[in-house]
Amino acid sequence: MMEKLNRLRDPVFLVLLLLLLLNDLIFKPAFGNWLTGKLSDFAGVFVFAFFWTALFPARAKAIHWATALGFIFWKTEFSQPLIQWLQQQGVPVYRVIDYGDLVALLMLPLSLKRLGRKLGPIWPMHPAVTAAVVLFAFFATTLPPREKKTYVHIDKRYEFDMPIRTLAQKLNMIIIRELGTYHYSQVTFSPEDNLYRLTYIGDTITGLINVDRIAKEDTLILPSSFAEITIDGNQEKSAVTLVKTVWYASPFTKKDYAGKTVKFFERKVIKKLKAQ
Repeated sequence: MMEKLNRLRDPVFLVLLLLLLLNDLIFKPAFGNWLTGKLSDFAGVFVFAFFWTALFPARAKAIHWATALGFIFWKTEFSQPLIQWLQQQGVPVYRVIDYGDLVALLMLPLSLKRLGRKLGPIWPMHPAVTAAVVLFAFFATTLPPREKKTYVHIDKRYEFDMPIRTLAQKLNMIIIRELGTYHYSQVTFSPEDNLYRLTYIGDTITGLINVDRIAKEDTLILPSSFAEITIDGNQEKSAVTLVKTVWYASPFTKKDYAGKTVKFFERKVIKKLKAQ
């Protein structure tokens, strides 16, 4: 039995386990980009399949096939009813459907290959401790601790040489593309305030601007999941003012993310407005 559990002291497995923990507890809250998302998928798929195969080596192929099917299920719209049920129970489970994440399944053949090799040098870490860390990592990956941090009075203004109606139309195009990253059942539209919210959770995602109702010298307020902006202008010039920003970070950090949120907004919105 101990010889089987010694697989949990494999250096490659432990390095990927450490990477998974660092990514979900530190890198994601600090950076939160496509790379951190992919790191979780690649490391998580390998660690999950390797861990359970180390416990049940006779079922290695079945475990790897189950991991592949489970990952596909989770990353596609087929898991949406389960996610909705969990959200109704108050479990803060979120995920964005991205078929590009399925490339992480390439880690499964590597896991099988590693498990098929003769056990070489092992790290001096008790398997029971490793197992506890792995279970914590699985939990932390599914429910990463995040705290909402709001930064007010940003008041940074971006001016454009375009009518306010044109600016509003371009913003709507950016918003529509953003909404396209969500599964339709994740989003609820509220006609009372013209906002889109996450189903069951109620958090605001964004809103659309009614271009037909824009009058001369109008100032519009537009909230979203990561910022609140005002839009003003006339038939010649217009401007976007960043009023406040939102960031979700680990509750254990006291780091000020105000500057990072401004850069995130500029990349997410301003850069796209200038490129259109």
